[in-house]
Amino acid sequence: MQKISEQKIITSYATAWLEASFSLKKEDKVLNEIDLILKSLEKDSLLWEKIISPNNDFEKQILTMEALSTKLKLSDVTLNSLKLIAENSRLKYLNLILKEWKKLYYEKMSILEVNVETVIPLSTLQDKKLKKVLETKLKKDVKINYIINETILGGLKVSYDTFLIDDSIETKLKNIENEMLRK
Repeated sequence: MQKISEQKIITSYATAWLEASFSLKKEDKVLNEIDLILKSLEKDSLLWEKIISPNNDFEKQILTMEALSTKLKLSDVTLNSLKLIAENSRLKYLNLILKEWKKLYYEKMSILEVNVETVIPLSTLQDKKLKKVLETKLKKDVKINYIINETILGGLKVSYDTFLIDDSIETKLKNIENEMLRK
């Protein structure tokens, strides 16, 4: 029997879920649900480790998915996708499937996902200006994910695809230190 790669499994589930979302015209609702589930995974990682444990049979996992669906008021397309993932013993890939779903969604909608690291949250005005600058420079709609990172001391780190724009005080100080050490 041929062994299927993990990435192929992840992409297959994410693609099927995405196609179902679009065919039912619930893609924006599912995007919000994906974000809710991802936050839930991050918030209570020990619970999720217990849920995906190989010691749990798939019936128990499906009941857990149904309880999660009720608690988070998830759509049928999301619940059915979660149940399918559980039935096929693929919950260990759930986090990656969710992230792949978002990636595929943004690609389909021609949106570039950009990560921005700051020391403190930007004001609404700063956010709007940054979004406008990025959309103008990148010639695409952007979805900005803000990450609070106190180690950068100030400024910004902007990353997308394989690019990094580092205008942080941390890096500027390191560059000054390196320059002084060379002399």
